[in-house]
Amino acid sequence: MEEASVLANKKVIHNQIVSYETVKSEWLELELDLTEFVGKHVDLEIENRANDWSSEFAFWGKVEVVTEP
Repeated sequence: MEEASVLANKKVIHNQIVSYETVKSEWLELELDLTEFVGKHVDLEIENRANDWSSEFAFWGKVEVVTEP
């Protein structure tokens, strides 16, 4: 298992365990609401951490920030 975290300005805004049990397709898809940061500078970080140290790795397929009307 792995642990995926998203941080905004060093504050964790999403954290979850990722494994074959929690992901139904090959890719984990996340949608996060960043409304509280509108009009502000924000440093976003996406982290992948080993959780039980057993052959853990991850790839980022696509990362995008989308503005919706």
